[in-house]
Amino acid sequence: MPVTLKEASENGEESTDMLHVAFGTLSSDMEEMGWDEFFERFENENLALEYDDEAEEGETPSFELVDRDRARDELAPETELPDSGDIDMLLENTIPDSDSSL
Repeated sequence: MPVTLKEASENGEESTDMLHVAFGTLSSDMEEMGWDEFFERFENENLALEYDDEAEEGETPSFELVDRDRARDELAPETELPDSGDIDMLLENTIPDSDSSL
């Protein structure tokens, strides 16, 4: 379920609420929110979901909500792009099925 997670600052005072997805019982520092609000904040805060797709079946994969620009830079740093490459276009392209003809 979507939640906000209260993060304590270094001096012990409560800081802003971070977006998070909770599985199971909520802890005392989590507050449930609706999916519409979650995705609105997800877009407004320019976030991406980074996850480990090698989790065993039945296990919750590890994940983190990260800055979308950082995720793009790690996925395809500009130095590795072809000269005519547009990062948004490259990220949206898909690999054709193996049966499709070229």
